Amino acid sequence: MMRSRAWTFPDRWRDTPKNYFKLVETVGRAINQIDPEKYVVISGVGMWGFADNYNWMHPVNVRNSVYSFNPYIPSAFANSGKKGRPIVNYISEKERGRLMEKMLPVQNFAKKHNANIIVVGFGLPYHTEGKGARDWMEDMLNFFEKNKWSWMYFSYGIPFRSPEVVGPAGKGEWIRSEDTERLTILKQYWRLNSDKKDTSFRMQK
Repeated sequence: MMRSRAWTFPDRWRDTPKNYFKLVETVGRAINQIDPEKYVVISGVGMWGFADNYNWMHPVNVRNSVYSFNPYIPSAFANSGKKGRPIVNYISEKERGRLMEKMLPVQNFAKKHNANIIVVGFGLPYHTEGKGARDWMEDMLNFFEKNKWSWMYFSYGIPFRSPEVVGPAGKGEWIRSEDTERLTILKQYWRLNSDKKDTSFRMQK
């Protein structure tokens, strides 16, 4: 649950709820009453759902709550070529270790509150296809799996980030391949998780 206008910088939060957490609890409990088994996914209050939100987030009293974030990092690479932005390479191996530190707020929140975490938005544009895309996907997915976070790739269907798209073919059509680096890594991790007996969230009382 989130309010889209609040999902940016504070100077754009006009007319959004003053007490976001109270709103989340009210709506979340209403969902609990209608369907006690339904998961309630809770997003950070601002900054495009980045991990930074968990520096000030606190848990809410909602059954089956799952906390989400979007690690589009580093932004220049994760948004390479978007709306005319420069096409850049992935960062160096030395910098990659520090990149994972940007998700520490989520790590700390999850450990402190025994919280369920789901990564609801991560993915790369087709401009990144190649070794950089493979390294980034492996870095991210290894980190998610290490922390036992659920995750989903964003997005299929929107060509800019769809993992099988390699570029435009003209007239609104797209060149697609089942062998892109992004899709290859995704398939590896899907197979890894399909072998697990229990992939459900921990059910909270």
